[in-house]
Amino acid sequence: IETTTGVISGTPTRVCAESTYRFTARSALGSTSVELTFTVIETVQSDEVADSIDKDFVAKVEAVTDIANMLPEPAQVKAFGDWMVWMVHRAYLNDPTLIELNFNNLHMPDPVVEERIAPKLVKALATNTHI
Repeated sequence: IETTTGVISGTPTRVCAESTYRFTARSALGSTSVELTFTVIETVQSDEVADSIDKDFVAKVEAVTDIANMLPEPAQVKAFGDWMVWMVHRAYLNDPTLIELNFNNLHMPDPVVEERIAPKLVKALATNTHI
């Protein structure tokens, strides 16, 4: 952290779990504090996401037509492909418990490579009433 401007900069060198830090700025006029949480995750390219998708799992997810019968949430591991398909299908089914869909820092595969993520998400958002 640059002590004059408060700019936080640098490049992570390894993956690390979520950590929260408290920053306090002081001057003659007083002080203020803020807590910032950082996580360093391993990123992958979009083609790796597509390659990571378990075709059998996704076929089972795609067969679900009633959200009450949805399979349990898959692990959010490295490429997140199965999880993305699972989340998009929940949006597609208009799951009332799904009120936020956050793919921040995840690489969606190109639509021509994996149509069950970005193209299906666009269709789902056209009719979803909860997100």
